[in-house]
Amino acid sequence: MTRNRSPFSQGVDDGSVRPDVDPQQRAVLIVSILRGLAYQWLLEPDAVDLVAAYDEIIDLVATTLAP
Repeated sequence: MTRNRSPFSQGVDDGSVRPDVDPQQRAVLIVSILRGLAYQWLLEPDAVDLVAAYDEIIDLVATTLAP
């Protein structure tokens, strides 16, 4: 998790991420979202558009991290 937390910590430090973001919690949340998406795709690959879902995740993360 340290590797996943680092970009968020750096973003908080350089001001590109809101200062109230907890880097550890945000890393856990994002990894969980990605794992859940992968699991859904494994269960029903025809029902999950990975590219569209990934784009939505990127948008969600960018929106919630912006200062």
